[in-house]
Amino acid sequence: MTPYVLAGILVVSVGCNPQAAPPPQNVDAPVPSPVQAPASADALQRVDVKGLHDRLEADEVSMLLDVRSAQEFADGHVLGAQNLPLDQLDSSLEFLEAYREQPIYVMCRSGGRSQRAAGLLKGRGFHVVDVTGGLIAWQNAGLHIEK
Repeated sequence: MTPYVLAGILVVSVGCNPQAAPPPQNVDAPVPSPVQAPASADALQRVDVKGLHDRLEADEVSMLLDVRSAQEFADGHVLGAQNLPLDQLDSSLEFLEAYREQPIYVMCRSGGRSQRAAGLLKGRGFHVVDVTGGLIAWQNAGLHIEK
């Protein structure tokens, strides 16, 4: 066997190795689908910041609820967002009754509080969409905030 044939076999066998590591992925790459449907009836519907931005631009968002504290909201927020801090949400549901039949988009700083708020609202019968990554992801995407 010549060295050329042996090298060709080696390349083929390495290239076909099912144990080979996958190519590195860009963890900052946008999610291919901006809206992720829930995996089950109990799961929350989610949208990434690009998907939210697109819906806001198309005037498709009736309620964007920011559940951060009043001070955090004053420091910067998405244009058009309404502030209702998470710790006041349960006692202020009448504020949201007008939006019961429409999706309520919920966001916070990084996604933890919005997920809790979305779960609470979903449990009360509201149609909720959790904004993944929150204001941090919004700013990291280079999107504008109001102060």
